[in-house]
Amino acid sequence: MVLGIFYYPWYGGKDNTIDRYAHWDYQSSPPTTYYSHFLPNMSGVETEDASIRLYDSFDQDVVERQMDLIKSAHIDVAIWSWFGKDKFTAKAMDAFWDTPESNAAGLKHCVYYERRWDNTVTQQQVIDDINYIKTEYAADTDRYYYKDGKPVVFVYNIRPANTTASLTDIAKKWRSVRDTTGIYTNLKIFSGWQDIRSYANSWHEYTPTINYKKVQSTSGKSKYSSFVSPGFWKKYQTDAPRLVRDIDRFTNDLNTMKNDGTTWKLIETWNEHPEGTGIEPATNTTTNEIIGNEYVEAIASVF
Repeated sequence: MVLGIFYYPWYGGKDNTIDRYAHWDYQSSPPTTYYSHFLPNMSGVETEDASIRLYDSFDQDVVERQMDLIKSAHIDVAIWSWFGKDKFTAKAMDAFWDTPESNAAGLKHCVYYERRWDNTVTQQQVIDDINYIKTEYAADTDRYYYKDGKPVVFVYNIRPANTTASLTDIAKKWRSVRDTTGIYTNLKIFSGWQDIRSYANSWHEYTPTINYKKVQSTSGKSKYSSFVSPGFWKKYQTDAPRLVRDIDRFTNDLNTMKNDGTTWKLIETWNEHPEGTGIEPATNTTTNEIIGNEYVEAIASVF
Protein backbone atom coordinates (compact mmCIF):
# COMPACT_ATOMS: atom_id res chain seq x y z
CA MET A 1 0.00 0.00 0.00
CA VAL A 2 1.28 3.45 -0.98
CA LEU A 3 -0.38 6.68 0.16
CA GLY A 4 0.22 9.59 -2.23
CA ILE A 5 -1.02 13.13 -2.69
CA PHE A 6 -1.04 15.35 -5.78
CA TYR A 7 1.01 18.51 -5.30
CA TYR A 8 1.02 21.60 -7.55
CA PRO A 9 4.22 23.71 -7.72
CA TRP A 10 2.86 26.13 -10.29
CA TYR A 11 2.29 29.29 -8.23
CA GLY A 12 4.21 32.51 -8.59
CA GLY A 13 4.21 35.03 -5.76
CA LYS A 14 4.45 38.79 -5.96
CA ASP A 15 8.25 38.69 -6.21
CA ASN A 16 8.63 35.78 -8.63
CA THR A 17 10.96 36.82 -11.46
CA ILE A 18 9.85 34.12 -13.91
CA ASP A 19 6.09 34.61 -13.81
CA ARG A 20 4.70 36.99 -11.19
CA TYR A 21 1.50 35.64 -9.61
CA ALA A 22 1.59 32.62 -11.93
CA HIS A 23 -1.59 30.57 -11.75
CA TRP A 24 -3.17 33.01 -9.31
CA ASP A 25 -3.74 35.53 -12.10
CA TYR A 26 -6.01 33.73 -14.60
CA GLN A 27 -8.92 36.12 -15.32
CA SER A 28 -7.83 37.93 -12.14
CA SER A 29 -5.73 40.82 -10.84
CA PRO A 30 -3.81 39.62 -7.77
CA PRO A 31 -3.67 40.38 -4.97
CA THR A 32 -7.12 42.05 -5.18
CA THR A 33 -8.68 39.14 -7.05
CA TYR A 34 -7.22 35.69 -7.70
CA TYR A 35 -8.02 32.41 -9.44
CA SER A 36 -9.44 30.53 -6.47
CA HIS A 37 -12.23 30.55 -3.92
CA PHE A 38 -9.49 29.67 -1.42
CA LEU A 39 -6.80 31.92 0.03
CA PRO A 40 -4.02 29.65 1.36
CA ASN A 41 -2.57 30.16 4.79
CA MET A 42 0.96 28.80 4.50
CA SER A 43 2.92 32.03 5.01
CA GLY A 44 3.95 31.22 8.57
CA VAL A 45 2.57 34.51 9.91
CA GLU A 46 -0.88 35.68 10.96
CA THR A 47 -2.00 37.95 8.16
CA GLU A 48 -4.99 38.68 5.95
CA ASP A 49 -2.73 40.23 3.31
CA ALA A 50 -3.38 38.33 0.08
CA SER A 51 -0.08 39.49 -1.41
CA ILE A 52 1.64 37.43 1.28
CA ARG A 53 -0.76 34.50 1.41
CA LEU A 54 -0.72 34.00 -2.37
CA TYR A 55 2.51 32.09 -2.07
CA ASP A 56 5.36 31.37 -4.44
CA SER A 57 6.19 27.72 -5.20
CA PHE A 58 9.87 28.74 -5.25
CA ASP A 59 9.69 29.93 -1.61
CA GLN A 60 11.42 27.11 0.25
CA ASP A 61 10.11 28.27 3.63
CA VAL A 62 6.58 27.72 2.35
CA VAL A 63 7.50 24.43 0.70
CA GLU A 64 9.14 23.19 3.89
CA ARG A 65 5.97 23.92 5.88
CA GLN A 66 3.93 22.10 3.24
CA MET A 67 6.17 19.04 3.28
CA ASP A 68 6.16 18.89 7.07
CA LEU A 69 2.34 18.85 7.08
CA ILE A 70 2.19 16.28 4.28
CA LYS A 71 4.55 14.03 6.21
CA SER A 72 2.55 14.52 9.41
CA ALA A 73 -0.47 13.06 7.56
CA HIS A 74 1.52 9.81 7.16
CA ILE A 75 1.66 10.31 3.40
CA ASP A 76 4.40 8.33 1.65
CA VAL A 77 4.85 10.26 -1.58
CA ALA A 78 4.13 13.74 -2.94
CA ILE A 79 3.24 13.58 -6.64
CA TRP A 80 4.48 16.79 -8.30
CA SER A 81 2.63 18.25 -11.28
CA TRP A 82 5.31 18.65 -13.98
CA PHE A 83 4.91 19.95 -17.54
CA GLY A 84 8.36 19.48 -19.03
CA LYS A 85 11.97 20.20 -18.17
CA ASP A 86 11.82 23.76 -19.49
CA LYS A 87 8.58 24.72 -17.72
CA PHE A 88 7.73 26.64 -14.53
CA THR A 89 6.80 23.49 -12.60
CA ALA A 90 10.14 21.85 -13.36
CA LYS A 91 12.04 24.94 -12.24
CA ALA A 92 10.06 24.93 -8.98
CA MET A 93 10.84 21.26 -8.40
CA ASP A 94 14.49 21.93 -9.28
CA ALA A 95 14.61 24.62 -6.59
CA PHE A 96 13.17 22.20 -4.06
CA TRP A 97 15.54 19.44 -5.09
CA ASP A 98 18.48 21.81 -4.68
CA THR A 99 17.35 22.53 -1.10
CA PRO A 100 17.31 19.17 0.70
CA GLU A 101 16.51 20.78 4.03
CA SER A 102 13.07 21.73 2.66
CA ASN A 103 12.05 18.08 2.68
CA ALA A 104 10.44 16.36 5.65
CA ALA A 105 12.46 13.36 6.81
CA GLY A 106 11.37 10.19 5.06
CA LEU A 107 8.96 11.82 2.60
CA LYS A 108 9.36 10.65 -0.98
CA HIS A 109 8.47 12.37 -4.24
CA CYS A 110 7.69 11.56 -7.86
CA VAL A 111 6.54 13.39 -10.98
CA TYR A 112 3.04 13.72 -12.42
CA TYR A 113 3.92 14.20 -16.09
CA GLU A 114 1.38 16.60 -17.61
CA ARG A 115 2.91 17.76 -20.88
CA ARG A 116 0.19 17.12 -23.45
CA TRP A 117 1.43 14.72 -26.11
CA ASP A 118 -0.11 16.36 -29.14
CA ASN A 119 1.14 16.55 -32.70
CA THR A 120 3.70 19.23 -31.76
CA VAL A 121 5.47 16.97 -29.23
CA THR A 122 7.76 14.18 -30.41
CA GLN A 123 8.50 10.93 -28.64
CA GLN A 124 12.12 12.00 -28.33
CA GLN A 125 11.04 15.13 -26.45
CA VAL A 126 9.15 12.98 -23.97
CA ILE A 127 12.12 10.63 -23.60
CA ASP A 128 14.37 13.65 -23.03
CA ASP A 129 12.00 14.81 -20.27
CA ILE A 130 12.03 11.37 -18.66
CA ASN A 131 15.81 11.19 -18.81
CA TYR A 132 15.92 14.62 -17.14
CA ILE A 133 13.66 13.30 -14.37
CA LYS A 134 15.89 10.26 -13.93
CA THR A 135 19.10 12.29 -13.86
CA GLU A 136 18.00 15.34 -11.87
CA TYR A 137 15.57 13.77 -9.40
CA ALA A 138 15.48 9.98 -9.42
CA ALA A 139 19.23 9.69 -8.98
CA ASP A 140 18.53 10.68 -5.37
CA THR A 141 16.98 7.42 -4.21
CA ASP A 142 16.58 8.76 -0.68
CA ARG A 143 13.98 11.26 -1.92
CA TYR A 144 12.57 9.96 -5.21
CA TYR A 145 9.94 7.21 -5.02
CA TYR A 146 10.73 3.84 -6.57
CA LYS A 147 8.35 0.91 -7.14
CA ASP A 148 9.57 -2.52 -8.15
CA GLY A 149 13.07 -1.08 -8.41
CA LYS A 150 12.06 1.60 -10.93
CA PRO A 151 11.48 5.37 -10.60
CA VAL A 152 7.76 6.13 -10.63
CA VAL A 153 6.21 8.56 -13.10
CA PHE A 154 2.47 9.26 -13.00
CA VAL A 155 1.11 10.37 -16.38
CA TYR A 156 -1.83 12.62 -17.20
CA ASN A 157 -2.15 11.02 -20.61
CA ILE A 158 -4.73 13.16 -22.37
CA ARG A 159 -4.65 14.97 -25.68
CA PRO A 160 -6.91 17.51 -27.41
CA ALA A 161 -8.94 14.77 -29.15
CA ASN A 162 -9.85 12.47 -26.26
CA THR A 163 -11.19 9.60 -28.38
CA THR A 164 -10.55 6.00 -27.41
CA ALA A 165 -8.36 5.52 -30.50
CA SER A 166 -6.36 8.67 -29.79
CA LEU A 167 -5.81 7.85 -26.11
CA THR A 168 -4.93 4.24 -26.93
CA ASP A 169 -2.28 5.57 -29.31
CA ILE A 170 -0.87 7.77 -26.52
CA ALA A 171 -0.82 4.81 -24.11
CA LYS A 172 1.01 2.75 -26.72
CA LYS A 173 3.62 5.50 -27.04
CA TRP A 174 3.98 5.59 -23.27
CA ARG A 175 4.57 1.84 -23.26
CA SER A 176 7.46 2.44 -25.64
CA VAL A 177 8.82 5.28 -23.47
CA ARG A 178 8.55 3.09 -20.39
CA ASP A 179 10.38 0.21 -22.03
CA THR A 180 13.06 2.53 -23.42
CA THR A 181 13.76 4.44 -20.20
CA GLY A 182 13.11 1.79 -17.56
CA ILE A 183 10.57 3.76 -15.52
CA TYR A 184 7.45 2.60 -13.68
CA THR A 185 4.41 4.27 -15.24
CA ASN A 186 1.01 4.95 -13.71
CA LEU A 187 -1.33 6.18 -16.46
CA LYS A 188 -4.72 7.86 -16.18
CA ILE A 189 -7.63 5.63 -17.18
CA PHE A 190 -9.89 6.29 -20.18
CA SER A 191 -12.58 4.47 -22.09
CA GLY A 192 -10.92 1.30 -23.40
CA TRP A 193 -8.01 1.18 -20.95
CA GLN A 194 -9.03 -2.27 -19.73
CA ASP A 195 -8.06 -3.72 -23.11
CA ILE A 196 -4.48 -2.42 -22.89
CA ARG A 197 -3.73 -2.77 -19.18
CA SER A 198 -0.24 -4.10 -19.89
CA TYR A 199 0.75 -0.80 -21.52
CA ALA A 200 1.40 0.65 -18.02
CA ASN A 201 2.62 -0.67 -14.69
CA SER A 202 -0.45 0.74 -12.97
CA TRP A 203 -3.48 2.94 -13.57
CA HIS A 204 -5.23 5.77 -11.77
CA GLU A 205 -8.16 8.14 -12.15
CA TYR A 206 -8.00 11.90 -11.67
CA THR A 207 -11.55 13.17 -11.30
CA PRO A 208 -11.85 15.12 -8.03
CA THR A 209 -15.41 16.15 -8.87
CA ILE A 210 -16.39 12.85 -7.22
CA ASN A 211 -15.54 11.92 -3.65
CA TYR A 212 -14.15 8.38 -4.10
CA LYS A 213 -13.34 5.96 -6.89
CA LYS A 214 -11.57 2.63 -7.19
CA VAL A 215 -9.64 1.56 -10.30
CA GLN A 216 -9.38 -2.17 -10.90
CA SER A 217 -9.45 -4.72 -13.70
CA THR A 218 -12.80 -5.99 -14.94
CA SER A 219 -12.25 -9.26 -13.11
CA GLY A 220 -11.34 -7.43 -9.92
CA LYS A 221 -8.08 -9.37 -9.59
CA SER A 222 -5.86 -6.37 -10.27
CA LYS A 223 -6.69 -3.56 -7.85
CA TYR A 224 -4.59 -0.66 -9.08
CA SER A 225 -5.55 2.48 -7.21
CA SER A 226 -8.25 4.53 -5.55
CA PHE A 227 -8.66 8.19 -4.66
CA VAL A 228 -10.59 10.51 -2.39
CA SER A 229 -11.42 14.17 -2.93
CA PRO A 230 -12.36 16.69 -0.23
CA GLY A 231 -14.45 18.84 -2.57
CA PHE A 232 -14.49 20.62 -5.92
CA TRP A 233 -15.39 24.23 -6.63
CA LYS A 234 -13.64 25.74 -9.60
CA LYS A 235 -13.31 29.51 -9.70
CA TYR A 236 -15.30 31.28 -12.46
CA GLN A 237 -16.95 28.00 -13.51
CA THR A 238 -20.00 27.43 -11.31
CA ASP A 239 -21.93 29.38 -8.69
CA ALA A 240 -21.99 26.40 -6.34
CA PRO A 241 -19.53 23.57 -5.59
CA ARG A 242 -19.71 20.49 -7.79
CA LEU A 243 -18.60 18.50 -4.75
CA VAL A 244 -19.48 20.06 -1.38
CA ARG A 245 -16.89 19.72 1.36
CA ASP A 246 -17.77 17.44 4.27
CA ILE A 247 -15.00 16.36 6.62
CA ASP A 248 -17.06 13.42 7.95
CA ARG A 249 -17.67 12.10 4.45
CA PHE A 250 -14.00 12.63 3.64
CA THR A 251 -12.97 10.61 6.71
CA ASN A 252 -15.40 7.81 5.82
CA ASP A 253 -14.01 7.78 2.28
CA LEU A 254 -10.49 7.51 3.66
CA ASN A 255 -11.52 4.43 5.64
CA THR A 256 -13.12 2.93 2.54
CA MET A 257 -9.98 3.61 0.54
CA LYS A 258 -7.73 2.14 3.22
CA ASN A 259 -9.59 -1.16 3.11
CA ASP A 260 -10.39 -1.47 -0.61
CA GLY A 261 -7.38 -3.63 -1.51
CA THR A 262 -5.74 -1.22 -3.97
CA THR A 263 -2.00 -0.66 -4.13
CA TRP A 264 -2.06 3.11 -4.65
CA LYS A 265 -4.14 5.27 -2.28
CA LEU A 266 -4.36 8.83 -3.63
CA ILE A 267 -5.50 12.18 -2.21
CA GLU A 268 -6.74 14.72 -4.79
CA THR A 269 -5.19 17.19 -3.85
CA TRP A 270 -2.84 19.10 -1.56
CA ASN A 271 -3.08 22.49 -3.25
CA GLU A 272 -4.93 22.62 -6.57
CA HIS A 273 -6.62 25.82 -5.42
CA PRO A 274 -8.24 26.97 -8.70
CA GLU A 275 -10.37 23.79 -8.65
CA GLY A 276 -10.93 24.01 -4.89
CA THR A 277 -9.57 20.53 -4.11
CA GLY A 278 -6.76 21.49 -1.75
CA ILE A 279 -6.51 20.31 1.85
CA GLU A 280 -3.74 22.63 3.05
CA PRO A 281 -4.71 25.40 5.50
CA ALA A 282 -6.73 28.10 3.71
CA THR A 283 -9.76 30.36 3.93
CA ASN A 284 -12.70 30.03 1.59
CA THR A 285 -13.18 33.71 0.84
CA THR A 286 -16.63 33.07 -0.67
CA THR A 287 -18.10 31.29 2.37
CA ASN A 288 -15.60 32.49 5.02
CA GLU A 289 -14.96 28.84 5.99
CA ILE A 290 -11.54 28.44 7.58
CA ILE A 291 -9.66 25.24 6.79
CA GLY A 292 -7.04 24.41 9.37
CA ASN A 293 -5.32 21.05 9.77
CA GLU A 294 -8.50 18.97 9.94
CA TYR A 295 -7.92 17.20 6.63
CA VAL A 296 -4.30 16.49 7.50
CA GLU A 297 -5.38 15.14 10.89
CA ALA A 298 -8.14 13.02 9.34
CA ILE A 299 -5.65 11.34 7.00
CA ALA A 300 -3.21 10.75 9.85
CA SER A 301 -5.97 9.23 12.00
CA VAL A 302 -6.87 6.69 9.30
CA PHE A 303 -3.41 5.89 7.94
